[in-house]
Amino acid sequence: MIEARRVELATGVLSVEVRETVFTLDELCAFAARNNRKRGFLFVSKVLGKHWPATPLQMRRMHEYLASRLDVGGSVLFIAMAETATGLGQGIFEAYLNRRCANDALFLHTTRYRVPGREFVGFEETHCHAPQHNLYLPADRVHRHLFRNAQELVLVDDEISTGSTFCNLVEAYRRYNPGLKRVHFVAITDFSGADGAVCFSARLAVPVTCVAALSGAFAFAPGSVEPCETAPSAVGNQRCAPGFVAEGLGRFGVDGPTRRGFRGYTWLCRRTCQRRAGAGAGYGRIHAYRFSHWPGTGSARLRDPGASHHALPPPGGRGR
Repeated sequence: MIEARRVELATGVLSVEVRETVFTLDELCAFAARNNRKRGFLFVSKVLGKHWPATPLQMRRMHEYLASRLDVGGSVLFIAMAETATGLGQGIFEAYLNRRCANDALFLHTTRYRVPGREFVGFEETHCHAPQHNLYLPADRVHRHLFRNAQELVLVDDEISTGSTFCNLVEAYRRYNPGLKRVHFVAITDFSGADGAVCFSARLAVPVTCVAALSGAFAFAPGSVEPCETAPSAVGNQRCAPGFVAEGLGRFGVDGPTRRGFRGYTWLCRRTCQRRAGAGAGYGRIHAYRFSHWPGTGSARLRDPGASHHALPPPGGRGR
């Protein structure tokens, strides 16, 4: 064991052990209390670019590091978990493509939103206040063939705790692809314990490997003060405005890098904010991922004609 940490939260005490890492625990994550009776704590990633400010360079380095640890051969399906890891998954997928020049790889992300008339795979994230996830089958004929016949499956999230959600997804997905040969659980931090991959393999009856920047274990002792507020709905009214759903992004499958100019992404960000109630998982975060992969990006600042000055702040909120 490299490090042990005891964190006192309003909801209880979180104990964390670090077993293997190339980064320090403080470089990768912090900890927070969670308003959720099912789970009173939260691992807060510092390099994800979502809950904690992160520079584009930090994000891209993590994408490339995790992609470099993947041992994948043959056709592969990448699936990222909504809402937190949609951009992370896209980044790892593109880093994988840059390393392998693969033409038999597909990226999808889950969502909690229903799109009328689209076939989906349903599964649950049981500890979440909004447990239902939907994974849509690609509409494109070639993509759908790869979805049903991929030899390897790569699942991406910001952290792994019990691994239960990943296992639920694999079990649901294998009904569409019973010939799946290997599974890879990928995360920035993996707290599933030393025998996590062995346990996952036994449960799923398929070989599972775990890839992470930091590996360890955790335990949580709930306190006497329980969360009392009811969490708001994660999916709004589930209504979808005509022409709103984007076809060329991860919800319905992409097989290569997403390419748009600054003007296109600024429009997408502004459009997302305007329609936030019906946006769905992933599309509120795609700009953070894209800036991290824009050639020559040394700053996340850009100027949008006809709009105010937008910026993604680096750590500490200071501009450069």
